[in-house]
Amino acid sequence: MLDRDTVSFNTLINSYVKSCCVGDAFGAFRIMLDRGFRLDGWTVTALSGACAGLKDLRVAKTVHGVAMRALARKIFHSQEVAFGLVDMYVQCRGLVLARKVFDLAGEMARDVRLWSTMVSGYARSGEVKVARQLFNEMPKKDLVAWTALIDGYVQAGRYKQALVLFEEMEEAGFEADEVMAATLISACVQYGALDVAERLHHRVRHNGLISRDARLATSFVDMYAKHGCIQIAMDVFCGVSDKFKTVELFNAMINGLAHGSFGEKAVALFDEMVSLGLHPDKITFIAVLCACSCSGLVSRGFEIFDSMVDKHGVEQDIKHYGCMVEVLARDGRFDDAYHFIQNMPLKANKVMWSSLLRACRIHGNIKIGKLAEEQLLQFDPSCKPKNLLSDLFADGKKKERAARVKKAINHKPDQRHMKFSYIEWNGKVHQFGTTIKTSHAQAKEIKLILEDMSKQLHISDSLSRGRTGHDSEMVALAFGLVNLVQDPQTPVKIVSNRRMHVSCHSSLKYLSKIYNKDICVNDGIRLHKMKQGSCSCMDYW
Repeated sequence: MLDRDTVSFNTLINSYVKSCCVGDAFGAFRIMLDRGFRLDGWTVTALSGACAGLKDLRVAKTVHGVAMRALARKIFHSQEVAFGLVDMYVQCRGLVLARKVFDLAGEMARDVRLWSTMVSGYARSGEVKVARQLFNEMPKKDLVAWTALIDGYVQAGRYKQALVLFEEMEEAGFEADEVMAATLISACVQYGALDVAERLHHRVRHNGLISRDARLATSFVDMYAKHGCIQIAMDVFCGVSDKFKTVELFNAMINGLAHGSFGEKAVALFDEMVSLGLHPDKITFIAVLCACSCSGLVSRGFEIFDSMVDKHGVEQDIKHYGCMVEVLARDGRFDDAYHFIQNMPLKANKVMWSSLLRACRIHGNIKIGKLAEEQLLQFDPSCKPKNLLSDLFADGKKKERAARVKKAINHKPDQRHMKFSYIEWNGKVHQFGTTIKTSHAQAKEIKLILEDMSKQLHISDSLSRGRTGHDSEMVALAFGLVNLVQDPQTPVKIVSNRRMHVSCHSSLKYLSKIYNKDICVNDGIRLHKMKQGSCSCMDYW
């Protein structure tokens, strides 16, 4: 260009920022200053975007200082500059400085976009109370502001409050778009609010968004699969055109099929993914190897495992090796599983040894179980594997050994991570712990069912007292039986925030037969479909 001006440099700097070439953006800015050009508000806005990309608070402060010295007061307090600086500090985790810029901005500069950015900053940092207070002070709210606040609650793990906020948003006359829907689906998965998810699905399906938005489709596939609705999840997946399908979408569907014990379908989907030219990642291989484990596809599992590096360029890590141990152990090949662990290039962790010990317990293999137990005892006693497995040796002279294992892997409950189970009924999600609160509207009916369960299971009323920390699923089941008595065909669907205990799993299986009721439990690890005394996991989970 023969003639350059500030606008020319601003365009170049902004283009570099949008192309994620932050270093080139600052290089162009230095040339601009060296050539004697004065920066304006748009220059600062572009540089603020560069700092947001860097997430470097020190550089952000420097840009702020340059803007204060170089810009006229009116321009410095304009909407664009104020928004650029606030967004820059939010992205750089400088909330205190972002709030100072926000508070000093004039009323004209504080548009809904600036308010929303500040709300989002607090919410994503976990300061949801401050975010809600600022949100309430907003003179005018739009969908972006609602999305920022609700997303903050979801990020903070406050799923119930996020769904309540969504209801408030609808009452205020706003409808969820694809961004809001994807955010809410995450809350629905964690909290078990299937009715809200179905409502959102109907809306986005009606306007055709889900068929061309892979991110949104991925959220729905993950949600339906985790709630046991595998066919609906597959319908959503198939409704997305091949050209819009992503690795993340395939991962969600393969993982859902694997945890739903549809191993062969999961492997077939993996082959389809490769045939479309998509490159599987580490998550893909964990899901498909898990599927091989579920369906006993040992040779296919090793074929996929061996192809990771040579064919797909994905390095194997401890999780992939752990999957292969489960593939062998579940097939009853315990000597091969043990030798695989001994010969692999990585050091086995306690999760892997626990997995092998659990398989030995299920199949009654004392020899390899003893070896796995000895390895497990070498780990930190304050750490607990996912299941208590010492009952393999709890017979005859092995009582002492069982006590040692229990001592090694036992731990005191962490009050910050209490066990809860959720069940949806009549459009509302109900939360249950290990006991039923007397204040609950159906406390008497639930306790009667719990007492009947105790009699059926011959465990002397331990369920109704909530003796252990693993019975929240039982309380949720009792609630479901109370309310679904007139609807025998509808299964009881339960979502738990922590893995189900082995004794609870056995009890639920038996109760599915006693009460002639299908029971579906998603404990975050696997989807368990129990019917007439058996479970889809085939007692290996």
